[in-house]
Amino acid sequence: TLNLLGRAGFARIARAVGALPAEAIDAANVIEAEIAAHMPLARTEMALRALLAQAGAWKEFVPTRAALERLRKDRALSHLLFPPQVALIGRANVGKSTLANQLYATERSITADLPGTTRDWVGEFATVGGLVIELIDTPGLRDAGDPTERSAIERSRPLIDQSDLRILVIDASDPNCHAEIEHMQAEFPDAMVVFNKWDCVDSPPNERCDHIPRLSALTGDGIDGLRQNIAAVFGCVDLDLSLPRCWTPRQVELLGQAGLSGFS
Repeated sequence: TLNLLGRAGFARIARAVGALPAEAIDAANVIEAEIAAHMPLARTEMALRALLAQAGAWKEFVPTRAALERLRKDRALSHLLFPPQVALIGRANVGKSTLANQLYATERSITADLPGTTRDWVGEFATVGGLVIELIDTPGLRDAGDPTERSAIERSRPLIDQSDLRILVIDASDPNCHAEIEHMQAEFPDAMVVFNKWDCVDSPPNERCDHIPRLSALTGDGIDGLRQNIAAVFGCVDLDLSLPRCWTPRQVELLGQAGLSGFS
């Protein structure tokens, strides 16, 4: 087939890494064209179902003020198609790389009981509850004496700052973990806090920390719950497929024209 197309004048190009060009789409209306154009970006079944449901959802849409306001806040489909960045942060040797390997579902980061093992950030795609994320495993945040390690920490800082979600990993077996939470939250107040190494805890932390998820990256306990929590941050849990959603600049511009500024 490819040889026949080549002889007919078509050129073979590399696979598209983004949405297909509009001129390549044959559709009945602009919404259907946008759905077809973005299908290559749907990496999971949930993303594909949510995208394909948009034709019917927009056909039934009644543009009330409340409905438009919900549209302004809803970024779920955009997150499903354009993976958000999630950074694992914390002190050295709290188990970030072991946790990253659990979320990757494969061994991408080297782990060892030695601070400074992760000498540079590692970024790979992981699936959490039907949502694909770009997971960033960063070096331990500490005053490193080794110049190579210190340089790696400095290079990872912009990635941490620009991430859509930061997960602060705390060693629950550390007697000073409560002070560590307060210290790190002062620097990253919007981070999601999780206790790791729960399998090594002799006595549970005090009542102030009852709300913090507890897991063991070594045994896998609590990992599924963490996946759900991450997906929930981006509105990708229990999606109602009957609701219309915005995922293109054109749609965002139309919302702005409807008098709803600030959508980004």
